[in-house]
Amino acid sequence: MQDSSSSLNKIIMNRIVKHTLYTLLALFVLLSGIAIYRAWVVITHLQKASDYEPFNLALTAAWSPHYPPLYRMFQDLNLDDAIHVSRPPAMERLIMSVPNMLVNFGLRRTTNIWHPNPPLDEPTTTTQSPSPPPETQESRPPTTTPSPPDMNIWEDATAEIHMQAEPDTATDDADFDPDAKWATVTAPAAPIYSTDGQRQDRILPGSVFEIRDQRTAQNGIVYVGDVHTPEGQFENIVIREQDLQLYRGKNLRETTRAERERASEKARIQGAITARKQEIETEHENQNPYQERYVTSLRRYQRLREEARFLRPIYEESSGTQRVNTGSRLREIRQELQTLTPSIRELQQRRDIWRENNEIGTAPDPEQDPQVMALRRELAALENNEND
Repeated sequence: MQDSSSSLNKIIMNRIVKHTLYTLLALFVLLSGIAIYRAWVVITHLQKASDYEPFNLALTAAWSPHYPPLYRMFQDLNLDDAIHVSRPPAMERLIMSVPNMLVNFGLRRTTNIWHPNPPLDEPTTTTQSPSPPPETQESRPPTTTPSPPDMNIWEDATAEIHMQAEPDTATDDADFDPDAKWATVTAPAAPIYSTDGQRQDRILPGSVFEIRDQRTAQNGIVYVGDVHTPEGQFENIVIREQDLQLYRGKNLRETTRAERERASEKARIQGAITARKQEIETEHENQNPYQERYVTSLRRYQRLREEARFLRPIYEESSGTQRVNTGSRLREIRQELQTLTPSIRELQQRRDIWRENNEIGTAPDPEQDPQVMALRRELAALENNEND
């Protein structure tokens, strides 16, 4: 009787174990299906975004953080719409961890199949042109690729601004206004933006900036105002703080002509020093036989994306001949992007392989470069005359 009871208990336990295993297996299959479905949806919408077709931005932003390869692509597309991307809840991350891990493993090994755009992992010396028309910008000096400020999430800035330069007026001056400021442009070919976040042009170092407003963007402080350049005046534009030399204590209209000219000349020299350093770094990197072609192709790719981003709203809001012509240009851009994509991937792969198998040594010290040294002396002389 006891043996019969023991056998019955074993049968029941075996059934419980089997049912548990089957349930866990079914749950794993279900969760894996969910993970695969989510990844497929994200890929579909990212491909639509890369082709400038309507897509679900909110859904893509919500699901892409589960998959690092897809989230990097989401960031690379540099979508105009501002949206908050939040980390998935802890319980969801725990439940979906293994299925997501398997999906991510597959995504990393099938990048060439699902990735519609070349990975934008350009080096610090890679350059990018501004918004169209591109034919007017080809002769402009290159600059390190900028990240446009996120204009849709601006808030009034209340944080203290750290000065990059001492103002020309003494801090004990009775007319000193701590809230007033103006600036000069020190970055070579600094990008400027409209207040809705569209990049407008690039301006030369030494330009003088009349600051009217200060705002915070997702990637730092930006300023709104009018900039006076050798090419003319740009009104109601936005410049990033990192491209400026700030002066505090008075606004631009309260400065003297001598103050403005002296500050402009200092900024011009600072911009020339930065440009020469970039040139030295580029020359060093171009020892890699694939680097220059890779950068040139990537620059062209980014210019086309900028132009398409500029033309898309025009196409959607226009009609008649303008709509036909804009649509034709968008199709041309799409076809060229599709041609450039595999070429850039191949060049990047060859560049990386060459880099792994060849040593180009340490980049030369730019401070020992004769041009940089001459510019430093010129800047020092200007500052000495300023103190006399």
